[in-house]
Amino acid sequence: MYIGAHRTLGTLVGDEMPRGPAKSQFNIRISKELLDRYREYCERHGLDPHGQIVIFMKRVVDAEYDFQDKLWDALRAEVQ
Repeated sequence: MYIGAHRTLGTLVGDEMPRGPAKSQFNIRISKELLDRYREYCERHGLDPHGQIVIFMKRVVDAEYDFQDKLWDALRAEVQ
């Protein structure tokens, strides 16, 4: 592992350079028409199609946790 300037850059594998966080591939099947329309939309607005999907996934996950936090807060307030 290489550590410099108070941060970890990743783990070393053999003589290779440090690697970033582990990533997974996500494959879905959608209609060609939907994919074409999505790509056209992203192109018109100067967006990265892959990046938009990742941002959407992050928002969904963050919203779930926000919802859970709000639910627990409401339940605690009801008990008090």
